[in-house]
Amino acid sequence: MPDSMLDQVVVPPQPVPIKAGDLIGYLGRYDSLGQQISNQMVHIEVFCGDAIKPFLQEGRAWIEQHSPFPDRWKQLGLPSEPTILRIARKTKLYKAALNEGQDAPQTGVIQVLSLAGLAKLKDNKVMETTPGTDNQKRPWWKVDSADVRSRVVSGWVREQSFAGGRVTREFAQAWIDFDASFDEPHDPTHTMFATTKAYVDYSLGADVPAPGALAKLSPLMARVYRAIYATGDGRQAADELCDAANDPWRALRMSRLIIKHESEWANPVKWRRLIQEIETRTGPQVQHEAEQNRIEKLVWWDEVKAGVSDLPGSDVFHIHPIGMVGNFAREHQLITMEMLIAVESGNSAAHYERLLSHLNKYAWLYEVNTPRRIAHFLSQAAHESALKIRSENLYFRPEIMRKTFGCKGGKKNYNESCDDCTQGRLREKLWTQESYYAHNPERLGGYVYADRMGNGAESTGEGFKYRGRGIIQVTGKDGYQSFQDEHNRRSPDDIQDFISHPELVSENVGYAVESAFIFWSKNHLNSISDLGSFADVTQVVNGGQNGYGDRLRRYNKIATVLGLPQGV
Repeated sequence: MPDSMLDQVVVPPQPVPIKAGDLIGYLGRYDSLGQQISNQMVHIEVFCGDAIKPFLQEGRAWIEQHSPFPDRWKQLGLPSEPTILRIARKTKLYKAALNEGQDAPQTGVIQVLSLAGLAKLKDNKVMETTPGTDNQKRPWWKVDSADVRSRVVSGWVREQSFAGGRVTREFAQAWIDFDASFDEPHDPTHTMFATTKAYVDYSLGADVPAPGALAKLSPLMARVYRAIYATGDGRQAADELCDAANDPWRALRMSRLIIKHESEWANPVKWRRLIQEIETRTGPQVQHEAEQNRIEKLVWWDEVKAGVSDLPGSDVFHIHPIGMVGNFAREHQLITMEMLIAVESGNSAAHYERLLSHLNKYAWLYEVNTPRRIAHFLSQAAHESALKIRSENLYFRPEIMRKTFGCKGGKKNYNESCDDCTQGRLREKLWTQESYYAHNPERLGGYVYADRMGNGAESTGEGFKYRGRGIIQVTGKDGYQSFQDEHNRRSPDDIQDFISHPELVSENVGYAVESAFIFWSKNHLNSISDLGSFADVTQVVNGGQNGYGDRLRRYNKIATVLGLPQGV
């Protein structure tokens, strides 16, 4: 990377949408000023303007109004079941599922757990065999928690309508326990204290009364302290806040606080004021000047604001990144890592992690939601692309290009021993002009896909331009037009021109996956998967039966995972 690319702010002329699984950067080297070491690190922040408050209110109102209706979730490509288990304070943890037992411990903290995470733990779930008081058969979960004295306790709770306390299933979109009301005044030099002088007294160990007491904190940080230490006496409030992240229960509470303060990436003057206050005690320090110069090179807010007019002012609400991501963990995946490995074992786990969120999003949206539909979809996609995000490879030696594209009736009518077709040639020029097309993807694609699937004549080059892309190799101008129309209809906030830029289907993971599901839906392959044979599905996907044996082999491998009978 050239030096000219470093130490500058780049504002794209158009915003770049970021979807789940997209690569957005790399770990960078961090050199510590206090230690002679360097680490590979990434700094992640999530911040937003004042719109966060109405955003949370609107999300919660939507949940209140729409959550009981599965079809409304389907329109969003989201599961209609809650994904979070919340256990309130003062909830009894039973000694065993369905049995309170003696001296059941009581929680002293709020606990928020991902149902997906709970489901991965061994022997921590028991399903009721008879309905409970709510006339439902519910699961019981074994959980770890803490009592009012922060001692570890564990036991069992019922998923809902629990006699031992308030246990509820919550939707991630309700942002349960997130609180964006923390916008009180704070020290403009970015300390937790009411004044910069109070911070310097505390940090340098000045001989002053109660340097770290609650009364010395800014209104903002005093309120944060009370949210985390509801019953604390506040005598060592600054020390306790510094240590809060080491307690998992306080850390959980902290991760739900959405706090407004000026970004550290704006207004470097605040750091100079802080250094000046420190130097009233220490005298001038050469390292202070060096640090100030370094900070002034790092700030970027004003430069970005100049190119992005709707960026909020630098006084913004900060959301805990891990708290936010954890809030949206899914309870259930239609398509799992185990299924992908079964159908195609040649890809890395990292590659499949990139695919999974997109696969599950569109599987929900396009109702590829039964074992048979999933098995058919994945086996066909794995044959077409090995579940890789790529363009169709048209770089063929002479014999292979003739076998693939040259014969009437397809590959089965090609005779390798004589390098000719048993039922007549379909594309004569693959023999008569062998050197022109062999080892030349652009010419070969232009010829074999010309005058069909919406493509123009060979001279237009559209056969190569609209060659297969995506995980079910959308092919032909008509195919790209169909994908474009459906994508733009369903995603009006992400209008794309795939006719002008078909390469997007192989460059963007989301589009590569979405194109396959749109093809699946447009060709009614869910109903064919439900009622037809494996050959019926293959006929629609392939336009024939090419690769039938490999497709069936893959289907049978995933059928084993899904508990389906073997296909024939």
